[in-house]
Amino acid sequence: GAATAAEYYLIRSEEHLTESPKEMDNWVAAIELADSLGVDIASTSLGYAMFDTEEFTLSYADIDGQSTRCSHAAQIASRKGMLLVVAAGNEGNKDWHYISAPADADSILPVGAVDIFRNIADFSSFGPSADGRVKPEVCAVGKQTALIDPNNEWVINSNGTSFACPLL
Repeated sequence: GAATAAEYYLIRSEEHLTESPKEMDNWVAAIELADSLGVDIASTSLGYAMFDTEEFTLSYADIDGQSTRCSHAAQIASRKGMLLVVAAGNEGNKDWHYISAPADADSILPVGAVDIFRNIADFSSFGPSADGRVKPEVCAVGKQTALIDPNNEWVINSNGTSFACPLL
């Protein structure tokens, strides 16, 4: 990676079989754990807007940096001095094309995706947040990003703001 002398904690909060609001609670617990471990920078490659049960799905009005528990927790962590770098999301070319929570939180750094020529990736989610703040604030290469394939250790290319986020 780009920060070869850094020390890392890997904290997983996702439950890969379902998408439910419980995952936001898991993320809050993960950020609380990171804070207790003295983490200075947290890179998050996830976001919440759509859930398996329609009644829990967020509306655009909820993407205001205040309405979700994970966005509120992100603001608290930021105020305590942690830099949160959050993937903007890969919904830019879908019906829901906006950023999601916690990328909508104030005082964090949401990251969009561009190609090597600095052209915005069509899949990169965009703002503004529901309360009018510019989101994402920055972009990094997330389209055709060079990666190591974990199955055979070959260099491959893939797409996602989840690649742009840790690169930044």
